[in-house]
Amino acid sequence: MKISDQNRPMVSVVMLTYNHAQYIRKAIEGVLRQKVNFTYEFLIHDDASTDGTANIICEYQNKYPQIIKPIYQSENQYSKGVDVEKYNYNRATGLYIASCEGDDYWHDEYKLQKQIDFLEDNPTYIGVYHNVYVIDEHDQIIQDDAHIYPILPERIYTHADAIFFKHPSQTSSGVYHNIFYMQDSNLNNDYATLKMAGDAKLPILLTYYGDIFCLRDIMGCYRKNIHSGDSWTAKNINKNRYGLIFKEQSDLYQFLQKNFGDYPDNMELVIAIPLFALLRYIKHPTNENLGVLKMIHKHYSFTIKIIRSLLQKCIINPIAVLRNIATLINMWRRNHLKFTV
Repeated sequence: MKISDQNRPMVSVVMLTYNHAQYIRKAIEGVLRQKVNFTYEFLIHDDASTDGTANIICEYQNKYPQIIKPIYQSENQYSKGVDVEKYNYNRATGLYIASCEGDDYWHDEYKLQKQIDFLEDNPTYIGVYHNVYVIDEHDQIIQDDAHIYPILPERIYTHADAIFFKHPSQTSSGVYHNIFYMQDSNLNNDYATLKMAGDAKLPILLTYYGDIFCLRDIMGCYRKNIHSGDSWTAKNINKNRYGLIFKEQSDLYQFLQKNFGDYPDNMELVIAIPLFALLRYIKHPTNENLGVLKMIHKHYSFTIKIIRSLLQKCIINPIAVLRNIATLINMWRRNHLKFTV
């Protein structure tokens, strides 16, 4: 049931946790220490943690019952293929949404106020992000050349950036209009079932409504845990994901055609995925890499459609094609797409 705007909190802070007992206190306290002149709700979803994370959340819930609203799963939903983000998005009533994962944290106590002030003063932007320090599991800063979130000057992030999987910044830095409260429920359901990482599909969806502004301020820390634990990075750092990425692109095209009536203009990216999968197999002819090639081959009809669209684009605007290829090569060199051979 929708509620009137005057009764809605200004911000819904959403947090996902799973086995974050080592980090969750810092994440929660980074939210609670924000100095703001507006109301906010704090929605936490714990996906059946087994390390005591839920007990720590409950401790804070008892201290701040009017603010912290957790969901405690008895069975892990992510392992069942459920997009767990929907549990927070579907109940967020704030005019804006701010994201923070359970192993990340905000270190600037004026972060939310700065971002809300910007969005209130600049209503044409759908969201605002900021720079982050990338840290390891021991809170040590990781150098820029070892991750995909370099410190950048302020800039405008567009839909063209989103469909090439450039990141406005890390997800936990974002504050954006609560489009999930405004959108049709069928669109929200389609988005929840779209099998893509949230940091890739959220900017694509947001930029259908407007551009994103990226502040130069460094106001949070993103934890990149590549050695151990339950983080996405730790589990996937050495895997060949080309087949899954190609399938994601196919699903994305169907999602956008159904809900927005168009395709993303990123044919160069989609063609590059099977090319690099082939190169990886030639260099490393393992059963795993052969299996990825076979998975991509299952989407043969999608490949033909993309090649046809790319040829048409080459005829109409060859300069744009060359520009996008150059962008793709640069992103590959910086390891933005995990394109490893």
